[in-house]
Amino acid sequence: MFRQFGPERSRVGRRTADGRRLHDGKDRICLPTEYLARHLYRRSLKLALDWAVHRYLWRGQAVYIRSLFEANKHITQPRQQRALIDQTEEILNKWKHPDPYKPPTAPGGSKHERNLPVPSTEPPPEMHL
Repeated sequence: MFRQFGPERSRVGRRTADGRRLHDGKDRICLPTEYLARHLYRRSLKLALDWAVHRYLWRGQAVYIRSLFEANKHITQPRQQRALIDQTEEILNKWKHPDPYKPPTAPGGSKHERNLPVPSTEPPPEMHL
């Protein structure tokens, strides 16, 4: 996925094998702000769903979250966008739920691997009486 560069070569301005830019000489990839905004919006909604007890309570929070994202969609300056993204990530980390909702069949859910398949074993030897 990533092109391998030697330690003596700088990664600033370099691109990955699929054409995306590398960021600040680090291994982190510079993603388009639209993608990051969508990702943060989805994370915000899922985090609100972790805290809301009922769906009708969550809906009000979802509308509020949407209004916050809509209010900042006109910003085109990269530094302002980066600052908003960093602020949003800080808020999401601050409000992270200690026991987030997990679907029952997902890893860590209450039904995960409840009915494991029986291991295949060799049949017992045939008995001649």
